Amino acid sequence: MFLCACAGRPASAPRAPPSTATATTAIAAAAGEKTPGETADVDPGPRWPLRLPATGRIVAVGDVHGDLDALIGVLRRARLVDPAGHWAGGGATLVQVGDLLDRGNHELAVIDTLDRLAAEAEAAGGRVVVLLGNHEIMNTIGDFRYVAPGAWHAFDGLIDADQRPRAAASNEAARAMATGPGGPVSRRLARNPLVVVIGDSLFAHGGVLPAHLVYGLERLTTDVRRWMLGLSPMPAAI
Repeated sequence: MFLCACAGRPASAPRAPPSTATATTAIAAAAGEKTPGETADVDPGPRWPLRLPATGRIVAVGDVHGDLDALIGVLRRARLVDPAGHWAGGGATLVQVGDLLDRGNHELAVIDTLDRLAAEAEAAGGRVVVLLGNHEIMNTIGDFRYVAPGAWHAFDGLIDADQRPRAAASNEAARAMATGPGGPVSRRLARNPLVVVIGDSLFAHGGVLPAHLVYGLERLTTDVRRWMLGLSPMPAAI
């Protein structure tokens, strides 16, 4: 399996929990895609090419798992954000190597924050690259073993009201509508690649096997993206 499962520490809840009430149109705009509720019938392509030039300092950050406090704390220690949480890394490159979902209660806030920092970094001559981790893939296939108790309905606001399950027992159904192939969360994350090569360094969540090189890293990223967008079946290569 391309994206190996990683042992993660329990996420601590932020001292001042952020609001996750994000407008669906704003989310779609951030992803460059249609608003939730519309059919995703086109592949918008990856956010970043497979290869990027090495410029300035490169900082890699691993599993975030819905813990916004931990993410901001690490980025402050790395001098990539200021005390207010805004980009302060200048021309540096941040590579977040996946696993934004599961374990913590603030998954949407983490996704929103990284999207915001990506825009701020670009304006400052820097770069924020986010990869896919195995927990993004797990949620897309409906494996919800690691969803935090407070996160089952984190994405309900992204689902059309007339489609949203109403029964308390429909936790998995609601989550699956948001994170399954073609769902608003999967469409948003689909454009994050599996791997990126910056200069002569390759970044991936789990690792790269010879079979993946034979299959082709760019082809694999394309096939996974199209599957998450709901445009094609799940590729066997992952």
